[in-house]
Amino acid sequence: METEDPLVNKQKRSQSFNKKRIDLNIEGIDNLDSDFNNYSTKRFNDILKKQNLEQFKTQSKQDLGNVLLTGTTGFLGMHLLNEFIKNENGKIYCMLRKGRHTDVEKRLKSLLFYYFDNSYDELFNSKIHVIEGDVTNIDDFKKAASFSIDTVLNSAANVKHYASGTQIEDVNVGGIKNAVKFSKENNCNLVHISTASVAGESVNNIPPKDIYFEEDMLYIGQNLEHKYINSKFKAETIILDAVLTGEINAKIMRLVILWLENKIKNSKLILIQMHLSIV
Repeated sequence: METEDPLVNKQKRSQSFNKKRIDLNIEGIDNLDSDFNNYSTKRFNDILKKQNLEQFKTQSKQDLGNVLLTGTTGFLGMHLLNEFIKNENGKIYCMLRKGRHTDVEKRLKSLLFYYFDNSYDELFNSKIHVIEGDVTNIDDFKKAASFSIDTVLNSAANVKHYASGTQIEDVNVGGIKNAVKFSKENNCNLVHISTASVAGESVNNIPPKDIYFEEDMLYIGQNLEHKYINSKFKAETIILDAVLTGEINAKIMRLVILWLENKIKNSKLILIQMHLSIV
């Protein structure tokens, strides 16, 4: 029944579409490049149908414990690190490359001071630990195996929309495969930063343009040819498959919007708005 509220009507149409959409079949995630229309998320239905705000409100808060953070030097990664320092009791192990610096610790301290006017020198080797590494290398994950890691927080991503070769997929898909493998082998929870862009694009009104892409949706016929979107979609399916088989416990956080006000204050960029949707 239609109401006078257009937003409510739109959400109801989205829910109806989600229930009626046709699930086809595919054998493996690697086939996604050839034919998206044959991709099915039917096997994830029992997981996805529980992923909404109402279900989230019934869940109890869990401590992160000791965290392995990837994507540390990115804008989001630095803010996640800062929030952990201020609000969590555990230790955080930060995976990063040294870049132009002589070592990773100097690089991280420099970035902390740049963003927050505080390099937190006194917390290094007690609350903050550094691991020189790259998410594309499973051996770098293994460096953290000797530590007591409770949660892997994966914010590493190649956010280029287009790039030559496989550099986007190497990080966004290869990196999450390594994170899942590490989480499985070390009995860690996994929190993965994804994007609402997995909603893809509507082509020829498939899926209908007035459909809201909600938390319990994954593939509804959207166009996924965009390299970045393609890679983030694949990453979600890899995680969901591992959850489905009971290999890991995981949360996918779909970042809706992360943007900066076009102002400079004390030579620092200002974080204005960030929304996270839990899947």
